[in-house]
Amino acid sequence: IGPFLTELVDPSPCGGIMRSFGNALPVLSINDAGEIALFARSISPTIDEVLLFSGGWFAVACEGQATPLGGTYRAIARNVRIGNGPAPGQVTFISTVTLPGPDSEAVFRASAGGVFVVAADGDLTTGGESIGGFASAAVADVTAAGDVFFHAQTSVGNALLTRPAGAPAATILVRPLDPCPAGGFFAALDTWVDTDASGALVFRAACTGGLGIFKIPSGGSPVTLALHTDATPIGPGFTPDNPTIEGTSAAFVGSRTGVYQIHCDASGCGPIAVVAQPLTAVPGLPGESIATIVEDVLAGQGKLVAFEADTAGTGRR
Repeated sequence: IGPFLTELVDPSPCGGIMRSFGNALPVLSINDAGEIALFARSISPTIDEVLLFSGGWFAVACEGQATPLGGTYRAIARNVRIGNGPAPGQVTFISTVTLPGPDSEAVFRASAGGVFVVAADGDLTTGGESIGGFASAAVADVTAAGDVFFHAQTSVGNALLTRPAGAPAATILVRPLDPCPAGGFFAALDTWVDTDASGALVFRAACTGGLGIFKIPSGGSPVTLALHTDATPIGPGFTPDNPTIEGTSAAFVGSRTGVYQIHCDASGCGPIAVVAQPLTAVPGLPGESIATIVEDVLAGQGKLVAFEADTAGTGRR
């Protein structure tokens, strides 16, 4: 374990005093050599920053400093990643860039040779599609060879892309309406991606055939790792999320959210009733079943319950 950074005590490599690490996850990434890439925020002045621990703490990108795209870093996304490989490890991050004209956004890759632009607003892919921005929660990841994978908004919809080290531009790997190995086609691609040293990629996506975790082997086509209809120790039906991969193994978070109801009066409460849960058929939508339930959207009055859910089936609502 190397030297710690302490809030409101230690100086930041970007200047000022360290204020906070986090408030959102993930904010740091660690590689096999024990190097750490970290999103942090300092005060006096208050700035976002990407830091690297490699025998000591170093600044990778500091808000207000110049970028290789021109202009200066303005708002740096909290999702930073570091790859395996010769020290110092390569780091990827996404940031808004303040320019004389309209501000831009870009994916950056930092290595011992400096910071490089992977993809920016307005760039064209190898297929001629244009890149139009990056979601605030988007993640970019990098292999030991410097190949970068990321999610972006493009002229053909939200897509997963890669830019191998030395390639002239990024290439779209998966886009909406591409065939899905779970059946049907890809309908929505999650902003979270993870890759391993071989360049295999894992991601979450909703297809017309189901919600699941998918893998793209290096140079291959998407395959299904898990679907929301798969069995779990507590029964079939769950919400998969945030996958990670290393070698032949992949891991991901899974939850099973349901909506329940209980009626109470002066004499006591009745039994708990299940209103809806994963795989429940949706009344009025033939062939559709509940895939995920939106936990934050739930209301009730009297004996009525309202909730929001995504469904799986030929229509996907």
